[in-house]
Amino acid sequence: VPMFNTNKPEVLVVGAGPVGLLAALCLTRRGIRVRLVDKDSGTAAHSYGLALHSKSMQVLQRLNLLEPVLAIATPIDLLSIYDARSRRLELGLPPGATPFVTVVRQDILEGVLIHELEKLGVKVQWMHRLAELDPSPGAMQVSLDHLEKMSVGYPFAATELLTRKREHFEVPFVIGADGSLSNVRQAQDIAFT
Repeated sequence: VPMFNTNKPEVLVVGAGPVGLLAALCLTRRGIRVRLVDKDSGTAAHSYGLALHSKSMQVLQRLNLLEPVLAIATPIDLLSIYDARSRRLELGLPPGATPFVTVVRQDILEGVLIHELEKLGVKVQWMHRLAELDPSPGAMQVSLDHLEKMSVGYPFAATELLTRKREHFEVPFVIGADGSLSNVRQAQDIAFT
């Protein structure tokens, strides 16, 4: 009788942005084995501003992450709309879990979520790109490319991603949190409307 492999993931989360990290964290806290992969080499390279509204803050509060996020965020409780040089309108924001919109850089928010996942033993596997995704009875057949960066070009250097190795496995569930150019969505022919 084969032993049940407790290291085998129950869910593959593709994409380690805020959505994928939060999904992985929620699943892990519920005792579900997660594997988290992302094609990039680390958190967001740009300082994207991320506005978290009251409902998002309520989710963070339920996960006991409200205080760490508030410690690194900028609260916005009033919006002003200008036309040329004059203020045309001021909008106060409705109260909720926080009586303001919380603005935080994406890479910093990702750092908070990664830290929480690492405390639970889950590490993001950076430089892993979904190559193939095929449904089969009871599972998804997955192929992941393990990537490496290589400098190419003369006289102008550039960096290309090359597949170092391709891994094949099956997993019961896949969450595609890999953005607007989602490999998960494309592999399943799901339209982006």
